[in-house]
Amino acid sequence: MKKILNRLFVLVLVFAVIDVSGAEETPTKMTPLQLSVWNPVQLVPDDWDVWGLRLNLPYGMNRDLYGLDVGVFNLVRRDFAGIQVGVANLTSTESAGAFTGIQVGVANIVTPITGLSGASGLQIGLVNGGGKMSGFQVGGFNMADEMRGLQLGGNLNFAESLAGIQIGFLINSSRETVTGVQVGFWNMHGFGKNLPGGDYCGLQVGLFNSVYSSPMRGVQLGLSNYAADMHGLQFALVNIADKMTGVQIGLVNIIKESPVVFFPVINVHF
Repeated sequence: MKKILNRLFVLVLVFAVIDVSGAEETPTKMTPLQLSVWNPVQLVPDDWDVWGLRLNLPYGMNRDLYGLDVGVFNLVRRDFAGIQVGVANLTSTESAGAFTGIQVGVANIVTPITGLSGASGLQIGLVNGGGKMSGFQVGGFNMADEMRGLQLGGNLNFAESLAGIQIGFLINSSRETVTGVQVGFWNMHGFGKNLPGGDYCGLQVGLFNSVYSSPMRGVQLGLSNYAADMHGLQFALVNIADKMTGVQIGLVNIIKESPVVFFPVINVHF
């Protein structure tokens, strides 16, 4: 971030000597300042890049933006590096576009949700959405296609695949391959036997922990644990596994595919 800010400072000094009134003649189509009322009512057209500051009162759109983006509705069509602050922040990352920076708002979205070439940084808001996200999402609802980092949420954390940590007050959910940790009221991986996902390797800590269809390699700690194919340890009042290679410790321990289907306190199958 320090490198980005230094780069922006130099660019603002360079562009400060440019007469913005003649901006349409500038072949590079870049400006250090953009003022938008409602696209296309803005200082320069939306196919220009902004290297510096953009104010959107209430709505503005540009191709690339490197710097500070402040307004009600902030939209960038391709590359973004910097900080977005507004009610709704949207970076669409067309083709090979990328997002690097911070979004703070009610809704922060980096699209497309799937197939994104790259996004890294921090999203803070009620609703946060990203594609291949590396960094942090902090909010009520956090969603990502591929999450590498931390999702910290109040109601829902969802990632198709996860390499990191999900901490949620209510639900943590994933479907494809997971290497990491889920901590919350209900932690779930996969969406039932009809929709198998990738392997889960790591730890689940919550009141209710469940891994459907996919192999679970690690530890489940909670009030109730379920795994279709468990390799490791289940520790809870009620532990249920369709197949088990490991140990169950709890009041009720059930291994469906085992010579000893039910046994209290501890059940083992290898």
